[in-house]
Amino acid sequence: MPPRSQWLRAGWPRGLVLLALVLPAMIAGAIQLVVHVGWSLSFAGGALVTVAVAAPFVRALGGRPLSAAQEVGAHAILVAVAAFAGALVYNRHFHGLPNYQNSDGWGGADGGYHVIFFWDFVKRGHDTYHGFVAMYSLWEALRRLGSRHLLVAIDGSLVYARVVAAVVPCAIAFSVLHRFRGERRAWWAGAVAALVATLAVQYLVVLPLLNFHTMGGFWAHVFGLVPLFFLWLADALVRPRLVRLAVLCAGLVLVRYTYALNLADLCGLFGALLVVEALGARTSPAWMRAALAAAAVAAFIAARHVFILSEPIFAQWGWVLEHDVGAAERGLSLAVVAGALTMLAWPVRGAAAHSGIVRALRFPVLFAAADLIVLAFVRRLPPTTFYYFNKYDVAALALAAGALVVVAAFWAALCASQARLPALAAALVAVAVATAGVVRMHRSLAAFDTGFREQVFGGPYERSYPWVMPATLDRIQRTLDDEHKAFGGYKSRHFAMRVTTNAIFDHGDIGWMHQPHLDDSPGHCIFWDRGASGHDKLPQRQCASYVQEPFPTVEVCSACF
Repeated sequence: MPPRSQWLRAGWPRGLVLLALVLPAMIAGAIQLVVHVGWSLSFAGGALVTVAVAAPFVRALGGRPLSAAQEVGAHAILVAVAAFAGALVYNRHFHGLPNYQNSDGWGGADGGYHVIFFWDFVKRGHDTYHGFVAMYSLWEALRRLGSRHLLVAIDGSLVYARVVAAVVPCAIAFSVLHRFRGERRAWWAGAVAALVATLAVQYLVVLPLLNFHTMGGFWAHVFGLVPLFFLWLADALVRPRLVRLAVLCAGLVLVRYTYALNLADLCGLFGALLVVEALGARTSPAWMRAALAAAAVAAFIAARHVFILSEPIFAQWGWVLEHDVGAAERGLSLAVVAGALTMLAWPVRGAAAHSGIVRALRFPVLFAAADLIVLAFVRRLPPTTFYYFNKYDVAALALAAGALVVVAAFWAALCASQARLPALAAALVAVAVATAGVVRMHRSLAAFDTGFREQVFGGPYERSYPWVMPATLDRIQRTLDDEHKAFGGYKSRHFAMRVTTNAIFDHGDIGWMHQPHLDDSPGHCIFWDRGASGHDKLPQRQCASYVQEPFPTVEVCSACF
């Protein structure tokens, strides 16, 4: 085992560790459910777990393996990528949280349900939403830091997920480029390729994908990418085998309490990784190789068991836009081939040695392969709905797109280092296959184009609508504070807005949202958009109009009892 100062691969920008600041809040959710203690104690436990996991790697963060110019360049690229992913789909008309609305007025309402689950978790300590509570725990941390609206915490968590999905592949690419740090032309060629490739795959694949799932209210699905990308980062950077496997196992637990739709994929990936580790442990004791092989068998059995448990969800109905899953699968297949060609790099094995390219790519490539296998089994199930089937490939698409960033950076640096025919030919094939994969994945998401372009370029808005009107929230809160009354409910013609606004004030449950009855008993204030309730003729009503551009004037009424 190497000394602790070498437990991490070198070359990646150390500013990346700032992403780990949210881990205590995420871990707190799992602790609260398992140990049944309050959120504050759970957060303290999450902080202790984070410190315990991070402490062994502190020495490996020291030193400056790159030149000053390379350090500045790497961090500048990471900041640029983070800003691009975080800000591109932020639209001030929707305070970062647009809702998708079909031409018939129907759309997703899951965002409002997540707010209901959030209050069930933090106020009442319920084991809600199958235990996928890491996102809710982060919301509570941000809310306690002083967020004016819960909306700020929600938007912050989704921006964070987008940033992680963009920054992690770029950082892993820099760890591969460390092999070329002494060749300025090669290192900078790889760095520029990483930047260009990141911006391209983000714009063409990842951001349209995540933007729609934000608009549909599938917020836990989007946030579920965070632990998956952290697992990829750990597999790529942690050098000692047993330490790496221990960190990966801990990350698997975090995935379970964040969003476990793709848990079968992940268990299958773990089995494949353990097989690779067992084969690579030739100098290790026989008992260790046997233990790794046994653990691989257990992981494959777990993958099968999880899939069997998951089969019923593919018969559940829910609102979602159908993208072309077949085209997405072809894109994933091409990404797997591009990654495999790069990991083999057989024409240039000597030049690629010690670059870490295999470890940098194996996690996303194996995950995408596992996803394709699971989707093949899903197609063999009895006729099902398209809901979870159409949501299943989100993580694989995001990880595969990120893997192609590493592919581009590696081949650009290698070709700049040695412009010989074998390297150029191998690079041409790998990059051509990767480009074809990106094109396929982009075309498969054509159904999401309208909502994505509306968020990036602005109106006219055909599919975008706010989850809530901030002015309505302010009006409600101000009325309740002035009257010293409890919230009795809010009615709106827009279903998602009604669900979310009531949920923010912790009023009602999912069933109530479909057939709302305003509570006009003494001590309550009720609210409605004019024309959306039979209370328009109440003598004590008070109404106020306001404009939230670019939407029509809204008139909100209230009555207190």
